[in-house]
Amino acid sequence: GPGMPMNWPQASSVEKSQEWSDEETGVNPFSIEDANGDGNPFEGEPASSGVAVLALYDYEGQEQDELSFKAGEEFTKIGNEDDQGWCRGRLKDGVVGLYPANYVEDIQ
Repeated sequence: GPGMPMNWPQASSVEKSQEWSDEETGVNPFSIEDANGDGNPFEGEPASSGVAVLALYDYEGQEQDELSFKAGEEFTKIGNEDDQGWCRGRLKDGVVGLYPANYVEDIQ
């Protein structure tokens, strides 16, 4: 009937909002947990962002997504400390991973 064309924009916007809610509910495969081991979830991030930090102690990463570094090494902190005391950082060679925040200090 004459009402038909009116329904089209509505139908497509409903589809869009459904796709959106799928992502919101964590159906999307690129959840943070999965992204940790496979490179950098912050893909759009410019290399210059972050804070320079200095390692105070040697640290040997225990997991695939953890950084290893030596005391005195400088690298970049690119994420704030989480509740467990971990930070995300990027080493000079571009490797991104997690490290214990209390092993480093910010370089002023």
